[in-house]
Amino acid sequence: MSTGTHLQHRCDDKVISTLFIKLFKQTLIQHDLPFVASEALRIALEKPQGKIDLLETTECLSTNLLDAEAGIGLAYGQQLSVIAADGFGQLLMTSETLEDAFNHLNHFRLLFGVPCLFELEPTSTNVHNLKLSVTHHSKQPEALKHFICEALLSTIQQQSSWLCGKELRFNCVSLPFDKPWHSKIYEDYFQCEIHFEQNTLSAEFDSNYLSYPILTANPAIHRCKLAECNDAIKKCEKRISIQKRLFVLFDQHIPNLPCIDQAAEQLQLSKSALHRKLSKEDTSYQQTLNKFKQQKSVNLLKNTNYTISEIAERIGFSDSSTFRRAFKTWTGQQPSKLRKHAQTFP
Repeated sequence: MSTGTHLQHRCDDKVISTLFIKLFKQTLIQHDLPFVASEALRIALEKPQGKIDLLETTECLSTNLLDAEAGIGLAYGQQLSVIAADGFGQLLMTSETLEDAFNHLNHFRLLFGVPCLFELEPTSTNVHNLKLSVTHHSKQPEALKHFICEALLSTIQQQSSWLCGKELRFNCVSLPFDKPWHSKIYEDYFQCEIHFEQNTLSAEFDSNYLSYPILTANPAIHRCKLAECNDAIKKCEKRISIQKRLFVLFDQHIPNLPCIDQAAEQLQLSKSALHRKLSKEDTSYQQTLNKFKQQKSVNLLKNTNYTISEIAERIGFSDSSTFRRAFKTWTGQQPSKLRKHAQTFP
């Protein structure tokens, strides 16, 4: 199979989920832990091109994590190699600096199935914060939340250190869940301050790490792999509806949501082309934007303790009154009523 075919294949979420579960099984076995799976899932894992959907993946992880040792996600993350991800991995390996690699990881995350958005932001002159936007909800098992956060931070630290030949040390780590009984595992592993009950998963580190040269940098190969990845991502995007592409874009910019001109520019489309594509899907830009805001607000109302004002601000409204009116138009009920119903009938 050619590299280009590999890259296109990685846009299939079911194939990516299968690869992740195979590695998860391997990690459990290495720690002398049993791997529990349905017969259908075991058959899928044995097939060369077996496919597992996201629901099966979540159920498998949740079931096995019930009896797994605390901090197993850290061990899993150490083995999760973005470097081995075919042409995408070669793109990272041939980048000039660690900052370039981070930017590629975010831009081409669809090719590797990375379940989050990456945002690098300076917090001071010499410190950067890496925010990882991962969607959790109140009904998700705590063990699964722990595992996802552990795996993401562990693999980023491990792979970054491998790429530049210098250990990436975090100054502090913020975790979006309550302090667990095994919190000392995180302190011992990351050797830094750990903050719990935070809004987002993030890690701070010295800014000079971003300028570290990657040991395997190669401009000629990098240009070739960049072209391959751009081609693969375009082919992936053609299979994704324009509404879904806009939802991804909105997620990246919320609460400062783009107008149609800005969205068209970022999707590398003319405004008229974006209109045509939305029309083919029987919708408009405003309808898509409203749908995104509605889904986002419903999720926040059901699965967080944010106030109505905080939710309004988080999805781009200037005040809660305007949000309440919009929400009533979208759903036929007030946000407070939906929250009350969700709490009564979880």
